[in-house]
Amino acid sequence: MAVPQSPRFLQFNFLVDLGNSDVEGPSAGFQECSNIGAGAPLADYRAADDEQNSGRKLPAVNKASQVTLERGLISALDFHRLDRVQVADRARTVTVQLQDEARTRVVKTWRLLGARIIGHVIGPLGAGGSDVPIEQLTLTHEGLEID
Repeated sequence: MAVPQSPRFLQFNFLVDLGNSDVEGPSAGFQECSNIGAGAPLADYRAADDEQNSGRKLPAVNKASQVTLERGLISALDFHRLDRVQVADRARTVTVQLQDEARTRVVKTWRLLGARIIGHVIGPLGAGGSDVPIEQLTLTHEGLEID
């Protein structure tokens, strides 16, 4: 996903590709992003025939945090396609890119694998533009790749 040439996303720190657009490049821009993370917590396990009283640490099920993007703008076509991301068999890769302070290049990229939108809050709507303002977009995911 390249840095957009369109002026509509120039004021945003985070560029987001929801993975449901036919167009190359971001489908949304946001000013704030919550923590992005994933990890495998450890579980204590002790077999009945173990000689020691202490258990062993074994990796448990992978856990991924929810990601909340705030104060943003999403293209109108992608906004109407949000329901496709929410359906279980339509989980996709959502890409979040952090731009530098000048907003001329991408400094960090996160790919949320198996992502689904679990909530969105729409701000006050106006009829003056072709994009939709989003106050909050909350995503859940199954895995994480970082570049």
